[in-house]
Parts: sequence; structure tokens; C-alpha cells
Amino acid sequence: IGGGSMWALVGILTKLFARQSTGEGGFVDISMTDGAQSFLHSALAAHIGGDAVPPERGRDTLTGGQSCYAVYETQDGGFFSVAALEPKFWKRFCEAIKRPDLVSRQFGSPQMIETTRKEIAAIFKTRTRDEWTSVFKDVDACCEPVLRPEELVEHPLHQARQAYIEDESGILRMRPPVRSRTAEPPGPAPALGEHTADLLTELGY
Repeated sequence: IGGGSMWALVGILTKLFARQSTGEGGFVDISMTDGAQSFLHSALAAHIGGDAVPPERGRDTLTGGQSCYAVYETQDGGFFSVAALEPKFWKRFCEAIKRPDLVSRQFGSPQMIETTRKEIAAIFKTRTRDEWTSVFKDVDACCEPVLRPEELVEHPLHQARQAYIEDESGILRMRPPVRSRTAEPPGPAPALGEHTADLLTELGY
């Protein structure tokens, strides 16, 4: 949804609209990481503004309600995300943590899910976040370390894609997920009323 398809659709529609007026096509660059990251605007804005407290998470199916799809704390106080919702990913996850007996316990009663969650939580507490990162480095199980805001901003992938840009006033901002070879990076947020006269003139006032 947010990771790929929605922003791909926005980019494609933008280029189709531009083609109507210019007659030229264009290249759209879509990154699933950029798209997923766009949902973190409020958390990253809080971090950039000096408040690094993460938002609270709920407990429905995709926000920790399943033991196979949750975030677990590691030995060093870090966190590791487990998104092994499909059975093939769950099987690989269980094998990676040396608990193949959990394969049959992916879904079930709330009591069983909670028991499984506690067992997995205890396992994750035996290693640091970076150690678990090494364990899952070559395991295709949809499991990744949870990066802190400052790590996210400084991550090599985001640095290479210039996911964050600094405006003239020195404020760091997240770049929109839709990229184009012909589009200029967005400018700073307008000042209050900065474009009022221009917009009213354009509308005939």
C-alpha cells in the first residue's frame, strides 16, 4: 500500500497528467523504503524538533496482535521487528531462532498466541539487536532491526537516495517518495500567507 503501489500510482498519474500538457513522457523512481518511511512523518518531525519519543502502537493483527507479526525488545534495549505473516516466512523465522517446534503455533487461540509471544520475547532478550541482525542477515523471513530516528536519517540507503534534504534555513525534511528525473527537489515550507497574493491573482481576484 504505502510501500510501493500507492506512490507508484501517484507517480504514474503525475506523469500522465504532465504528458497531456508537454507531450513528453517521464521516468518515475519508486522505492518501497521511501514509501514506507513516508508514514513516519510525525515521528520523524518530533525527532527533528527535539522530541524522540516514539508513538504508541496498538495490538491489532498488524500492530502486534500476532506473535508472528510484532516488535520484540533485544538484550541491549533495542528492538527487532518480526513480520513473518506468511507461513513460509514464519517457518524460516522459527528455524533461525532454533525453535522449529513453533512452526505449528503461528496462529491459534489468544492464550496460545500470548504464550508464543512470551517465549519469543525471552529468546530475543538473549542477544543484542545487532547480533540478531547478523542472525537474520541472509534469512528471507521479513525480520529487520528497528532503527532509531537518528539511525534512519543517517542510514546509507537513505543517504544514497537523498531521502532527507536540508532547506536554506537548515531544517532537515523528508523528501516525497515520488521521484522524477525532471522534478526539482521541493523547496521549504511557505511562510504564513507567502503565496496568498499570487494564488488570488491566479484565480482572478
